[in-house]
Amino acid sequence: MARRLPMAMAAMALLVGGTAAPAGADPEPADGAGSEAGSEAFPIYGEDKFLGSVSQFDHPMFPDLFNQVAPENAGKWGVVAGATRAAPRRWEQLDEIYAFAQQNDMPFRFHNLLWGNQQPTWMKDLEPEEQLAEIEDWFAAVAERYPDIEWLEVVNEPTWDPPDCADPKNEGDLCEDAGDYLQALGGYNGTDGTGWDWILNAFRLAREYFPDTKLMINDVLITNSPEATSDYLEIIEVLQEEDLVDGIGLQGHAHVTTEGVPGPTVWRRDWAPEEDMAVHTANLDRLAATGLPIQITELDLDGVERDGVPGDEVQLADYRRVFPAFWEHPGVEGITLWGWREPYHWRNDQGAAIVDAEDELRPAARWLFDYVRGIAPVVRQGQEFVLGDGVANHVGTVEADDWASEIGRADLRTFTWEITGGTGAEAFTIDSGTGELSVDPRELEPRVSEYSLTVHVDDGFHTSHEVDLTVTVPPVISICHKGQDIEIDRAGLHGHARIPGTMIGACGPA
Repeated sequence: MARRLPMAMAAMALLVGGTAAPAGADPEPADGAGSEAGSEAFPIYGEDKFLGSVSQFDHPMFPDLFNQVAPENAGKWGVVAGATRAAPRRWEQLDEIYAFAQQNDMPFRFHNLLWGNQQPTWMKDLEPEEQLAEIEDWFAAVAERYPDIEWLEVVNEPTWDPPDCADPKNEGDLCEDAGDYLQALGGYNGTDGTGWDWILNAFRLAREYFPDTKLMINDVLITNSPEATSDYLEIIEVLQEEDLVDGIGLQGHAHVTTEGVPGPTVWRRDWAPEEDMAVHTANLDRLAATGLPIQITELDLDGVERDGVPGDEVQLADYRRVFPAFWEHPGVEGITLWGWREPYHWRNDQGAAIVDAEDELRPAARWLFDYVRGIAPVVRQGQEFVLGDGVANHVGTVEADDWASEIGRADLRTFTWEITGGTGAEAFTIDSGTGELSVDPRELEPRVSEYSLTVHVDDGFHTSHEVDLTVTVPPVISICHKGQDIEIDRAGLHGHARIPGTMIGACGPA
């Protein structure tokens, strides 16, 4: 048997959109759900991996949906720092988020210590020695105030947005909150000649001030590009030489994985979105080969109309395409959604929230929360069909319940049905997409009053338990004989079924 969901988790899955299964149905993950025979078991939320988010921590749905916390903006140095060098720090937002994580026993990832954006505006006017002193003071203050940080992002976006006003990313007005302290940390080759000295020295300081915390690096537009992955690996390997990094962060914003989504508009290096998730997987493999755990730190996917397809359906399709490649990769320990509820999502105008302002889960959310919990569709127990009740060899449609049926949107399903056994396995077929049963009259056995069929359904990610159903052969059966509806007794069925053109059930289009 597959691992069983704890009762509390199963109840929570129902709360947020899991299948409201009929009495007696099994809401648990099916055997081998989401994985091929012989492969590793599907990683279950709360047992094997985390799913976290940012913002709206005080909303009662948050602890039902997520089990990891990161501050979206509250941990950025420029948000915490006072408006002047002498002004007191503004810890209030960060204190609330950290306290929420502590109270709800959720791991807290600090985002972030150093970056080339949202930094104190007064830093750029200081001498390098003063800048370094301020950096150390910032590190010390965070370490003292938040002793139970699980993961600490030391440097954010080093290949994309360094704290350097001489960099193309931060020229002109963009220098205002860039910090411009890269040289204070050693520049690119000022201390060790690694090409990444400022990052190396930042992590050396972080290891000094946070000796018991897992230190992370985080960057954007990496897995979409083998070249960007190589650059990132170069930094990581420099840090690994001194055992300074404990985890790899990768941003998964929509512009990384989806064509047509606007991304950074200020050039620093060439980039393009990559929709082929095999490319992302190959680059994840390269990063995982470092031996360091990986987190997808900032994931969002837009939900606006595309080529006439409604936004909800666009978002659902993109979640199905993108999310499993990250979630099922063995090197990834968890994923953080960069927002989740309207109107507080940073890409609210792009429909990226998966919960609307009335707390209704969008289809992508309903799929997502079942997917990460390994919840498969549930084939209804005890389904019975009567041979001859249909039209032109059609017997009936096998029914299953899932998140889509709960909201009356069976059109959003990605089902594949299969007959796996039973006494009628040779005589009956099932339409893989619709679950409709049909019979081949030539395969019917004489004087049989009942056939059994064993079926299951796969939604593209998880496979249901097998369920037995029955097809009864009544004493009197309707058939279509030479274009005419007639009735025959069971004993005569076998002979009539051998006549070319005979169909079981009423005459009509096949």
